[in-house]
Amino acid sequence: MSATGIGPVTGIHGALAGANAVILDSIEAFNGAKRGIERIIGEYEGIPGFRSIVGTQLGLELVVQLVPPYPQAIVEAVSELYSMGVRRVILIHRGYRVRRGLSQDLVLIARAAVPRDSSSSRLIEPGLPVLASSRLLGVASNILEVRFADFEYVVGISVTVDHPRLPWSHDEVERYIGVEGVYAVDSLTAPLYSLQYRYPRLEALSLVTLYSQYSSHLSPLEPSAEVYLKSVKQESRMESVLYLAAVEILNALAEGGE
Repeated sequence: MSATGIGPVTGIHGALAGANAVILDSIEAFNGAKRGIERIIGEYEGIPGFRSIVGTQLGLELVVQLVPPYPQAIVEAVSELYSMGVRRVILIHRGYRVRRGLSQDLVLIARAAVPRDSSSSRLIEPGLPVLASSRLLGVASNILEVRFADFEYVVGISVTVDHPRLPWSHDEVERYIGVEGVYAVDSLTAPLYSLQYRYPRLEALSLVTLYSQYSSHLSPLEPSAEVYLKSVKQESRMESVLYLAAVEILNALAEGGE
């Protein structure tokens, strides 16, 4: 049963029984998604950094949610959406490559996460696996391979820390660099997957763009504004493509009656 009322984090009014959610950490991708929604039922602003759109696309009742890229943000937003009736969540966000030689436009479908953030440990017991929904993972792999074959993706593992740019985060990540199957560092995947233990009917999947290379010497300044802005534009474009893929993934499950 979903709750009624207003969500103080998302700003959403009322119940969302049967709805699906796509969560984004980019305002550019959020605005792009807004332009593509066929029918907007409501647009809401929650606490600072959180914005929501409720509408329909491909006949699917959908919430598009903007969150800041911090573990606590994903916990607050998804907990609230779940209480309103959302049961499937696809997260599209930005991470860092931890392997050399990978293409910058590689997309990680996170089948699992290593929880090294401060929120996951409050949601799960140590040692529990932090995994994607097997149904969402299977459908996503099929749809991306068949319908979105023009970009490269890999199925693997991400290490989640509170924020990859914090200099002391490297101590948490270093032991996993070079480990088989580990491709990325991010700040949202592990707490999202951990929430599936708290909410057994929740199904979650994280798609991570990897335009930046992770380093222990991340600079507070980018050396070239032109190169940086070009990369940001490319990454925003990729997130928009992934948003369309996410809608198709969710719609495929809905049409299957699952």
